[in-house]
Amino acid sequence: MAAAGETILLARETGQPRWAVAAQLAQATIAAERGDFDAAESLAREAEALLLPEGTTPMLALVQFVRGRGAVAHQRYAEGFEQLRRMLEPADPAFHPFVGAWALADLVEAAAHIGKKDSAMAYLDQLESLAAATSGSLLRAEAGYARAIVAQDDDAEAPYKTALEHDPPAASRRIPGAAAGGAGRLRCACLPQTGRERSAGTPRFRRKEPPSNT
Repeated sequence: MAAAGETILLARETGQPRWAVAAQLAQATIAAERGDFDAAESLAREAEALLLPEGTTPMLALVQFVRGRGAVAHQRYAEGFEQLRRMLEPADPAFHPFVGAWALADLVEAAAHIGKKDSAMAYLDQLESLAAATSGSLLRAEAGYARAIVAQDDDAEAPYKTALEHDPPAASRRIPGAAAGGAGRLRCACLPQTGRERSAGTPRFRRKEPPSNT
């Protein structure tokens, strides 16, 4: 947050308003991840107001990412889906295929949780194609995470473990708790939840703690 704030001041002092808006959206993303939705929306609205007079601009996709990412991170799946899908709709002013790719794993998760299986599979196909074409470590981790989300309970553990073990640093950016204990102790597995746990609104997967050294 402090670095983004400093960037905003420097960008304004040097007459670079777009960089100021970008830094403001970074602040909004952090606030959304933390669950401070009022602050996130206030920052996003202010940035959006500066961008809209310019018409269709790639930076509008960043506004949608802020809103959608925060919603999915806090299990507001229907809202998150509607916000994020706009970045991948060619007719939408917020369309941007590059920024939209950042949201593919979240779109898979949101679609799966609101019963849009076909959409979840379509977004997963896009994500896996990108991961295969680029060999990007974060994309591979996100694809593994998304693959586990749409898998049947009995089949979910393997892709989740693969995402964790294939590239631990990248996985730690996508999967909460993946970095705990260092790479040498990344022996976590997703465990299917009971129907009662899932209906209570808890996350689809819970983490198996690595064995203690005692």
